[in-house]
Amino acid sequence: MADTSPTQVLDYVFLGSRQHAKNRAMLESLGITHILNVTPTRKVDPVAGVPNFFEKDNVFTYRRCALFDNQGEDILTSLDGFRTQLQAFEKRLVRQSATGRPGTAPSGPSSAAASIGPQLPPHLKRPAACDNVQNDRVDATSMSPKWKKAKVDE
Repeated sequence: MADTSPTQVLDYVFLGSRQHAKNRAMLESLGITHILNVTPTRKVDPVAGVPNFFEKDNVFTYRRCALFDNQGEDILTSLDGFRTQLQAFEKRLVRQSATGRPGTAPSGPSSAAASIGPQLPPHLKRPAACDNVQNDRVDATSMSPKWKKAKVDE
């Protein structure tokens, strides 16, 4: 399956990959202005780290939540921070945007980015949100055992 465009999780949130994060024309066409990079820095992990590709251009606002794409990573402890950052992006953009349509694209290794995606829609319980993302993104299947347990427990 071709990874042609990011998945729209909410009106103003897109779930993307490294390929999406480096495609400036696509980011601009979607109205994305803020990017939450959910990877370690390239200095820490040259393979999994995704750079903030256009940081020096001052076109996009970048924030990083450094997570590693492996089963040992406990992303559940970071979800509140992700939600807080996305809410801050939304508030800032609603104030600044004439159109009222802000954009945020989490980027990074597919499973790490996809694993946080299900927490973003607040109206869905975790199992339903996981199912939504997995149905839309086949690369969102390598969830950690901790996430699978949390999905079952809720």
